[in-house]
Amino acid sequence: MCCGPKKILIGVLVAAAAVVVLRKPVKRLVWDKSKTETTGRFQDPEGMALDVEGNLYLADEDWATFTMLDPAGKIVAQAKNLPGLSGPLTAGDSMIVLAPRHLVIIGDHVLVELKIEGSEIKLVRTYGKRGHGEGEFEDPEGISIDRANGEVYATDEDHRQLLIFSKDGAYARTMKVEHDPEGVCVFEDRVYVTMSKAGWVGCYGKDGKLKFKFGAEHLKEPDYAAVSPDRQLYVTDQRGNRVQVFDLDGKFLRSIGSPGTGPGQFDQPEDLAFDKDGNLWVADGDNHRVQVLTPEGKFLREIK
Repeated sequence: MCCGPKKILIGVLVAAAAVVVLRKPVKRLVWDKSKTETTGRFQDPEGMALDVEGNLYLADEDWATFTMLDPAGKIVAQAKNLPGLSGPLTAGDSMIVLAPRHLVIIGDHVLVELKIEGSEIKLVRTYGKRGHGEGEFEDPEGISIDRANGEVYATDEDHRQLLIFSKDGAYARTMKVEHDPEGVCVFEDRVYVTMSKAGWVGCYGKDGKLKFKFGAEHLKEPDYAAVSPDRQLYVTDQRGNRVQVFDLDGKFLRSIGSPGTGPGQFDQPEDLAFDKDGNLWVADGDNHRVQVLTPEGKFLREIK
């Protein structure tokens, strides 16, 4: 017999740990080589946010680059690293706007609060750190803000939890969930969490208790979620290459988009947001662009 059960178990644990640590770097170096190369300014825009002035913020997963564009689509600021950060500025994940030119984004196993002054990106502070203790992450993916009190919610996919921080970046508490959480959207007294691998969305109270789950029959791989100005929940279905729309109680309303590269079509859609006019913006990752649509899904324009 070549090895005993103990050695096999150790080998499995080591392999699992390697997958967790190397998943994204390997994806960028190997799996993504099969992607089409962009002819524009973005390779794989994943994280995205808008501010009230119409500025667009993007996190490119493949290039590990954070970019700010003005309302005319001109690049204002761009960076891969910041002084004071030990790792890259972004892994390509979600972000939130605190105020124009003032954001919290997901960095390398931490949350990064930053401000943009002119064309310079400045570090304000970080939230949390890598680890297994209170207030520590392994794989933060989604982020949202409670507008009632400024608390910041961030998913930790590998630890099956959400970490909540005060508006000053101090760790407040942990919310445990039953599956690997991807995106999070805090709206009024509800916390919507997308369970991408399980294929459904959970609606939680701020006390961490599950109110209900929904979407399993309409979602293949729910990624990020956002509430529209008219109080409907939009969810990107990454593997389904569409955006699915629900009411706040989880009733399915309609589907937007289809697989493809044309106007209103998607290839791995990820983050989404609404502008001041109520239009829907979608980070269309493998199409190397951001699409702007009406709330009903009519194509308006693209940024790439």
